[in-house]
Amino acid sequence: MGRLYPFGAALLAFLIPAYLYMEFIYMAGFWDGFISELQRAEIPLFTAFNWLSLLMSAWFVFLGMIAGRKDIGRLLFGSCLLYVAVIMVVFGIDQYFHTALMDDSGG
Repeated sequence: MGRLYPFGAALLAFLIPAYLYMEFIYMAGFWDGFISELQRAEIPLFTAFNWLSLLMSAWFVFLGMIAGRKDIGRLLFGSCLLYVAVIMVVFGIDQYFHTALMDDSGG
Protein backbone atom coordinates (compact mmCIF):
# COMPACT_ATOMS: atom_id res chain seq x y z
CA MET A 1 0.00 0.00 0.00
CA GLY A 2 2.96 2.33 0.58
CA ARG A 3 3.79 2.45 -3.13
CA LEU A 4 0.20 3.18 -4.11
CA TYR A 5 0.09 6.70 -2.67
CA PRO A 6 3.01 8.16 -4.66
CA PHE A 7 1.70 6.64 -7.88
CA GLY A 8 -1.77 8.02 -7.13
CA ALA A 9 -0.25 11.45 -6.52
CA ALA A 10 1.67 11.13 -9.79
CA LEU A 11 -1.53 10.31 -11.65
CA LEU A 12 -3.28 13.29 -10.07
CA ALA A 13 -0.33 15.58 -10.85
CA PHE A 14 -0.55 14.38 -14.46
CA LEU A 15 -4.34 14.69 -14.88
CA ILE A 16 -4.63 18.22 -13.44
CA PRO A 17 -2.41 19.82 -16.12
CA ALA A 18 -4.10 17.77 -18.82
CA TYR A 19 -7.46 19.22 -17.78
CA LEU A 20 -6.04 22.75 -17.50
CA TYR A 21 -4.47 22.47 -20.94
CA MET A 22 -7.72 21.33 -22.53
CA GLU A 23 -9.83 23.91 -20.69
CA PHE A 24 -7.71 27.05 -20.66
CA ILE A 25 -4.84 26.81 -23.15
CA TYR A 26 -6.18 24.74 -26.04
CA MET A 27 -9.59 26.44 -26.07
CA ALA A 28 -8.30 30.01 -25.62
CA GLY A 29 -9.47 32.65 -28.03
CA PHE A 30 -12.11 32.86 -30.71
CA TRP A 31 -12.11 31.64 -34.28
CA ASP A 32 -11.34 35.16 -35.52
CA GLY A 33 -8.12 35.33 -33.47
CA PHE A 34 -9.35 37.49 -30.58
CA ILE A 35 -7.86 36.59 -27.20
CA SER A 36 -9.13 38.49 -24.17
CA GLU A 37 -6.85 40.05 -21.57
CA LEU A 38 -7.82 37.32 -19.13
CA GLN A 39 -6.95 34.53 -21.52
CA ARG A 40 -3.72 36.26 -22.50
CA ALA A 41 -2.72 36.33 -18.81
CA GLU A 42 -3.92 32.80 -18.02
CA ILE A 43 -2.04 31.05 -20.82
CA PRO A 44 1.49 31.65 -19.41
CA LEU A 45 0.28 31.05 -15.84
CA PHE A 46 -1.24 27.68 -16.65
CA THR A 47 1.63 26.74 -18.97
CA ALA A 48 4.15 27.26 -16.17
CA PHE A 49 1.90 25.37 -13.75
CA ASN A 50 1.54 22.51 -16.23
CA TRP A 51 5.30 22.13 -16.57
CA LEU A 52 5.71 22.22 -12.80
CA SER A 53 2.95 19.62 -12.43
CA LEU A 54 4.65 17.31 -14.90
CA LEU A 55 7.90 17.63 -12.95
CA MET A 56 6.02 16.88 -9.73
CA SER A 57 4.41 13.88 -11.41
CA ALA A 58 7.86 12.54 -12.34
CA TRP A 59 9.01 13.18 -8.75
CA PHE A 60 6.05 11.22 -7.38
CA VAL A 61 6.79 8.33 -9.75
CA PHE A 62 10.39 8.35 -8.52
CA LEU A 63 9.16 8.27 -4.92
CA GLY A 64 6.91 5.34 -5.77
CA MET A 65 9.83 3.46 -7.29
CA ILE A 66 12.04 3.87 -4.22
CA ALA A 67 9.21 3.29 -1.72
CA GLY A 68 10.06 -0.41 -1.40
CA ARG A 69 13.64 0.32 -0.34
CA LYS A 70 13.30 3.49 1.69
CA ASP A 71 10.77 5.12 4.02
CA ILE A 72 9.32 7.99 2.00
CA GLY A 73 6.48 9.02 4.31
CA ARG A 74 7.83 12.40 5.33
CA LEU A 75 9.19 13.18 1.89
CA LEU A 76 5.88 12.29 0.23
CA PHE A 77 3.94 14.36 2.76
CA GLY A 78 6.21 17.37 2.24
CA SER A 79 6.02 17.02 -1.54
CA CYS A 80 2.22 16.85 -1.42
CA LEU A 81 2.10 19.93 0.82
CA LEU A 82 4.36 21.80 -1.59
CA TYR A 83 2.19 20.81 -4.55
CA VAL A 84 -1.01 21.87 -2.75
CA ALA A 85 0.63 25.20 -1.84
CA VAL A 86 1.56 25.77 -5.49
CA ILE A 87 -2.02 24.95 -6.53
CA MET A 88 -3.36 27.46 -4.01
CA VAL A 89 -0.97 30.19 -5.22
CA VAL A 90 -1.91 29.58 -8.86
CA PHE A 91 -5.60 29.61 -7.93
CA GLY A 92 -5.12 32.90 -6.07
CA ILE A 93 -3.32 34.50 -9.00
CA ASP A 94 -6.05 33.29 -11.36
CA GLN A 95 -8.75 34.74 -9.10
CA TYR A 96 -6.90 38.05 -9.12
CA PHE A 97 -6.82 37.90 -12.92
CA HIS A 98 -10.57 37.30 -12.98
CA THR A 99 -11.23 40.40 -10.86
CA ALA A 100 -8.74 42.72 -12.57
CA LEU A 101 -8.79 41.82 -16.28
CA MET A 102 -11.40 41.97 -19.01
CA ASP A 103 -12.79 38.58 -19.87
CA ASP A 104 -14.70 37.43 -22.93
CA SER A 105 -18.19 37.49 -21.43
CA GLY A 106 -19.49 40.09 -23.87
CA GLY A 107 -21.27 43.34 -23.35
